Amino acid sequence: MTSDFSPELLREARTLAGLTGEELAAKAGIHAVTLRNYERGMHCPPDTWARITKALRQAIEEHGRAVEKVRKRLAA
Repeated sequence: MTSDFSPELLREARTLAGLTGEELAAKAGIHAVTLRNYERGMHCPPDTWARITKALRQAIEEHGRAVEKVRKRLAA
């Protein structure tokens, strides 16, 4: 299930995923200027938001695995 669009959530999730706006836009299949507009509060269509959230979930999962790997190495 996809959450309702929120510019704040978009910015926070992108930052936590470790992605630039250009990187997220490429992963979601949209133009970087469009993504910046969404982050500034422009209306984001539900189908586009679904593509963005899918890309964010994947990136956050990848980032989380990388963090866990480093955490384990540091604890060793």
